[in-house]
Amino acid sequence: MTTITIIEHVSPNRVVVRCAHCQGTGIKPTYRETPCPVCGGRGVLLLEIHGELPLVACAYCTGTGIKPTYRETPCPQCGGAGTQPIVGTATIVT
Repeated sequence: MTTITIIEHVSPNRVVVRCAHCQGTGIKPTYRETPCPVCGGRGVLLLEIHGELPLVACAYCTGTGIKPTYRETPCPQCGGAGTQPIVGTATIVT
């Protein structure tokens, strides 16, 4: 189910809504998850610090193990704004 979030009422027949394609992130939705090139998809790195070997969260992917999408392309529907204007009337069908 898609939720429509009204961001701003510009006039009686014009509103700005959250982009349904990217869910308001402004980032092109990623349908194929690419492993992080730094940690190899593990989300952690093994570092040697003063003879100790602690596991540290990968700073590039913030520990997710997935290549960050913000370094890719903006959403093609909203151009990276995360919102879209709608003009005219609309009927919500539940």
